[in-house]
Amino acid sequence: MQYQLSELSQLPIDLQTGDIVFLRGNLGTGKTTLTQELLTRQGIDRSLIKSPTYTYFQKYTSPSTHQTYFHFDLYRIEEYDVFLNIWGEEYLMDPMAIKFVEWPELLEHTFTPDIEIQLSDTGAGETRDIQVTYTAEWRKSGNIN
Repeated sequence: MQYQLSELSQLPIDLQTGDIVFLRGNLGTGKTTLTQELLTRQGIDRSLIKSPTYTYFQKYTSPSTHQTYFHFDLYRIEEYDVFLNIWGEEYLMDPMAIKFVEWPELLEHTFTPDIEIQLSDTGAGETRDIQVTYTAEWRKSGNIN
């Protein structure tokens, strides 16, 4: 489906505790913008949500539900050992947190996402083609394309 970046609040995504969400797309397609929108929906103050490009990850906690979220950006990580050194594996395996992973290619052989989101530039300004796939067997009936 196609969405304007300003319309991401209308994108129906059902997050569950423990979910691992892989976000795929070229540079500038809106992976961080989408993650900011999803975290804002959960009660996180948008002004606190920063891109983790240089820190590798950010941790957030919803003030209303106390749900924990991790937002990873693995663009700059080339070796799995670096991911291990930042405690990434432990955070990603946290069953009580929801995890968003931009540039997840490094993890594809180790972790299976519950949700995959593909963002593609349509060439029409701020319009993106966004495909959401629920990969967990119990959720597959909820695919949005």
